[in-house]
Amino acid sequence: MPRPPAPSDPKAMPWPPLRAGDLIGFSSFSIAGAAINLGTWGIPFWDLSHVAIVVPHPFVPGSLALCESTSECDEDCLVAGCRVSGVQWHEVGPRVTAYLGRAWLYRLRRQTDKQPQRLAVYCNDCGGLSYDAIGAWRARDLPLSWIERRLGWWPENLHALFCSELAAAAWRAAGLWDPPDASAWSPNRLCRTAVDTGLCGRPLRLYREGAPPTRVPRDNPQPLTPDP
Repeated sequence: MPRPPAPSDPKAMPWPPLRAGDLIGFSSFSIAGAAINLGTWGIPFWDLSHVAIVVPHPFVPGSLALCESTSECDEDCLVAGCRVSGVQWHEVGPRVTAYLGRAWLYRLRRQTDKQPQRLAVYCNDCGGLSYDAIGAWRARDLPLSWIERRLGWWPENLHALFCSELAAAAWRAAGLWDPPDASAWSPNRLCRTAVDTGLCGRPLRLYREGAPPTRVPRDNPQPLTPDP
């Protein structure tokens, strides 16, 4: 039987406290994840191929969950009660530990009391939206995509969402930043910009061994009600 990790093992250290609005970036070990990295100036199997945003739990006040838009999760959505393609919610710890790849935490440097409420309201409004595979393809950081955005050929469209588009739009709804086009952000570009502008701190590796309990308590719980 393998021995439990020693207390000095960094993999055994508990995760830092999470807050609503934090991002968790994922680096997939799949070929599709490698292709996404190659198209967004990332290192395959190390940089980001997917991103999810930490939000107030949809059912449990004082807890947190992950909200994301994906077509490649085999787990049942907390809200829908079944597997879906598009916007969905999952418990943070199980989602990260089950992911085939690495996970990184991008912690917000600032937060107000109203931001978690705004995140909850915006993400709830996005429930049921499908995954935007075409938008994800157009968000590549390649010369052709840059030209298309500059010419206005593909304006922002939030009727379907890909992962980093949802995160960018949710941050905007919460008043954290104001991107001109939420549809233009790839996972790598979004998280690099967040670090470069001081919105988030440098990424912290999340190891499976340090995962929290199924439900993650919030640092500063707020009632899940919209702003007046």
